[in-house]
Amino acid sequence: MRSFILVTLLFVCGALTPSALYAQRAHKQVKIDPKEAVRLFDKVAIEWLELSDELGTYAGLGEYCKNKEYKNYVMDVLDELHHYDTLIYQVLSEKALERSNHELKVTLHEIEKVEDVFKPRNFKRKLNEDCKLRRSLERSYDDIKNDIGMESYDGKNLILENDIYTYMHKISHLVKLIEKHIHHILD
Repeated sequence: MRSFILVTLLFVCGALTPSALYAQRAHKQVKIDPKEAVRLFDKVAIEWLELSDELGTYAGLGEYCKNKEYKNYVMDVLDELHHYDTLIYQVLSEKALERSNHELKVTLHEIEKVEDVFKPRNFKRKLNEDCKLRRSLERSYDDIKNDIGMESYDGKNLILENDIYTYMHKISHLVKLIEKHIHHILD
């Protein structure tokens, strides 16, 4: 009964959102030492940040589009990232029951954003669309290589590369913010 009252109070105060409550029910509750969760998240975050730097280029996108093993590796790392951010979310949600502060609330929101907006299904859909654009661009190389400005091959290449870089940067930025906050909260 006491935990129900605390959850209700946190929900009313805005420390827990409906999606946070859903995430708690949707993921199997796993007990893990908070420091171990942070260590594991840090490990996969570093791996993700390296991958996102590669994927944020036209060549990196090409590797993702053409190499099934690389694509599977990227998706495995993303799945791991989501697994560990879920564990971190569980740890932080428990802390939110004990006490609430602004940084804790912000971190929970950032994790929710990663879980909702950048979930593996959406990521895969986005990169598959970019792969289609890249293939189309490569096929039309001879027709557009001498065009001028943004209609040229180089211009369209630049637009696609900027788009994928921006997408990867948004994910990486959230991962870095989560990493920064969890060290303040859980250390």
